[in-house]
Amino acid sequence: MLIGLQVARSSGVGRILVQSDCSHATKLLIDALQPSHGVLQQDHELPLVRAIVFLCQEDWQVNFQWIPREQNMVADCLAKLTSPSQFNLLVSNVIPAQARPLLDRDREGPPYLLHSRGVT
Repeated sequence: MLIGLQVARSSGVGRILVQSDCSHATKLLIDALQPSHGVLQQDHELPLVRAIVFLCQEDWQVNFQWIPREQNMVADCLAKLTSPSQFNLLVSNVIPAQARPLLDRDREGPPYLLHSRGVT
């Protein structure tokens, strides 16, 4: 998350929604960004959390959201494009072929929503 936020910030992004399927990490960051007695928790015991909180305090809007892996298949697909032993950052301006069908499915929405609206 930290590297992704650093890349987004250095690219001039002014507002970002960070979605993660790790509920523990998401809750940890949301809690750390909540003011306690009017002050953000910059002194968190985990250095990684401190670094993310510090970055989030810059002049931009950052929100964190937990999302089940099953509901974010595009991110899961993109995460699996590299081997598990590689921790390289992959930045692309082109949609990988493996992700295109998943993006199309996301755009159309889940089948149960289409059926509940009377669309078949």
